[in-house]
Amino acid sequence: MTEVRLSPSLDSTTDTDLENADVVCSRAKPSQVVTTEPTNKRTAIYAAALNLFATRGFSNTPVSLIAKQAGVSQGLMYRYFESKEALLQEIIHEALHTVETLWQQDDLEEIVRASFDTVQDDDFWPKFYSLRNQPDVIQLVADDIDQMNTRILTTITQMLVKLDIPHVDIEARLLFATIDGVAQHLVSIPDYPIDKVVDALMTRYQPQQSQS
Repeated sequence: MTEVRLSPSLDSTTDTDLENADVVCSRAKPSQVVTTEPTNKRTAIYAAALNLFATRGFSNTPVSLIAKQAGVSQGLMYRYFESKEALLQEIIHEALHTVETLWQQDDLEEIVRASFDTVQDDDFWPKFYSLRNQPDVIQLVADDIDQMNTRILTTITQMLVKLDIPHVDIEARLLFATIDGVAQHLVSIPDYPIDKVVDALMTRYQPQQSQS
């Protein structure tokens, strides 16, 4: 593919240029987006927004600063994202998609270990957790996160039922909260003993033996 060079000036950039650039900008995984030298303008804007939202706060980050850090004009930025809120939605949806994909497996322990491996190996997640926990962001994306939480909680409940775990409704909520909390510790505490934590956690959720 011929490289499309986009001028910082929107006036010198044609719609054809922008469409061609978008060909190489399919939906990327978080780890592919957060790079020091983004390969195209769209990922540059995404990466700049993620960094700024996480460090400055969503409400304290103007569009002009995102465009400046991404190395594009504000006009060009609006060709890719119609608003700051649209950028936030894309970041959140990328994370939710990753999480829900992990929960499509059948084995509970495999899901738990894969979830922590994903968080540990990708520098997207410390920024995501910083962003997700901001009060104004919680209000903006509450419906999306609530819907995902409901689906995952249902999946956990079904898995625990198969394991004959007692008090399944409470245990499902406890396990879900534990996974989320451990994930945040994992990305913020150096040398976190994740293997020992997972081993201890999973001993609680082994198939129940019948009593003689």
